[in-house]
Amino acid sequence: MTGSECCRPARPSDAQAIAALHLDVWRETYGRIAPPEAIAALDGARRLGYWQRTLGKADNDATTILAELDGALAGFVSYGAPGDPVFAGRGEVRHLYVSAAQQGRGIGRRLLTVAFHGLRSAGYADCGLAVVSANTAARAFYGRMGGTEGVAYRDAGPIWRSENILVTWSLQPETL
Repeated sequence: MTGSECCRPARPSDAQAIAALHLDVWRETYGRIAPPEAIAALDGARRLGYWQRTLGKADNDATTILAELDGALAGFVSYGAPGDPVFAGRGEVRHLYVSAAQQGRGIGRRLLTVAFHGLRSAGYADCGLAVVSANTAARAFYGRMGGTEGVAYRDAGPIWRSENILVTWSLQPETL
């Protein structure tokens, strides 16, 4: 990332912008992969409600960091305690989204690195991220970032029971 961009913690007032970016990137990424009912159900109102609840919690168990470029949201990462037993005690990178117009500029790399350091500071020795098996572009990116593909599993839903792969990283200082 170069120029006038920054990374900062998300605030409740960022929910609308995060939800819009989340929806746009999700639809672009999964529009040909996800079943039509999942695409229809995961609409703007649902995304906005999710981010309002997530960012509005006083006891939020996740941290969300934004990358801004020239004052506009370019991407975000959300990470924290694992939300599924498949993580086996590893910290979880829950969301990593970069706008299509900003991909290839190092924003995803920077955000993922911020998440690694945040999870390490929270006491995790390792972390993981669930990626839909058919999302080959993300899988290639995570591989370039040093991730190791591991267990394959089916997401429990509730809307889309996607086939996923757990990608993991060691958070030891020598690997960061």
